[in-house]
Amino acid sequence: MGRRYTHCRTSIRVLCALLAGLLSLSVWTGPVRAAEAKPTTVRIGYTNGINSTLLLVAQEKGFFTQAGLDAILEHNSAGLISVRRMYEGQLDMALCSETVLAAAALKKEPLQAIASIGSYSVSDMIVRKGSGIEKPADLPGKRIGLMMGTQAQIDAYEFLLLNGVPVRSVHIIDTTPDRMETGIIEGELDAVAVWEPFVSDMKKRLKDKALVWPFPYEQTHHWLLTAAPEYIQKRPKVVEAVVTALLDAEDYIKANPGAAQAATGKYFEAPRPGAFRSDIGLHVELDQNTLLDMEDQARRLMASGVGNYTIIPNMLPYFYPDALKSLRPSAVSLIH
Repeated sequence: MGRRYTHCRTSIRVLCALLAGLLSLSVWTGPVRAAEAKPTTVRIGYTNGINSTLLLVAQEKGFFTQAGLDAILEHNSAGLISVRRMYEGQLDMALCSETVLAAAALKKEPLQAIASIGSYSVSDMIVRKGSGIEKPADLPGKRIGLMMGTQAQIDAYEFLLLNGVPVRSVHIIDTTPDRMETGIIEGELDAVAVWEPFVSDMKKRLKDKALVWPFPYEQTHHWLLTAAPEYIQKRPKVVEAVVTALLDAEDYIKANPGAAQAATGKYFEAPRPGAFRSDIGLHVELDQNTLLDMEDQARRLMASGVGNYTIIPNMLPYFYPDALKSLRPSAVSLIH
């Protein structure tokens, strides 16, 4: 009887020890905790204009990482180049102007605006002194570099018409902004139609050989985060995470005045005088003006020969407000 009792007590002790061990394993989750999810890679094309500031701040301050993303930023000299790279499968998203979006609509290309992250109103014609051009009337027969399908095309065509210069009387060279800079410095181009920061760069390199003609219509343009509709439909959570990071960047800049220039300094060769001006609107939004301006740009593109439309197509399908509206409803005033 004593042995049986002793054996029973021993069995109870072993059982209690096993239960205690199992309990400790259920509480101590260190080694057995599920591995944290890997960040999702998203590839975004941008230009180094000041209007890309929110994207760059989101990268530098870690807001993309906080949103669960591994953001790979690819620099291109124009938003249209980023869009083309996206169509080729090299990028997931692209920053571009509403002019590029309007051109896509006219050509029935798959592109949607997710949010506007900046606005700007800088574009000029740079003329190389010594090219025989002293006034607009001297432009016939000259070589003008610009990128077709961008705001520069609209501005240049309207500038020529306003000054009584037939478009067909000049040689339009369709090229990228970085090649324009080389072309005008080396004498392969007589004039270029381009935007900042290339205007400042060319003036600096040409020095006293640069003649600058501001375009007559100063218009505010929108810098849009865009993606292909197929990508948006397949990866809505990634789109939402990108917008979250951009909203965090906007809030950070609001709370830390002057932080934008410090956070983006490495992306620019040197601080540009007046670069962070009041007309560079650094806001994540989608408003009705974006749609109206896009329609206006479509009319102007049609007048300069883009697309085969005689009427403006419905532009609403080229917007995707859902992500921003779910995160910050007050930032969406687009009627849709």
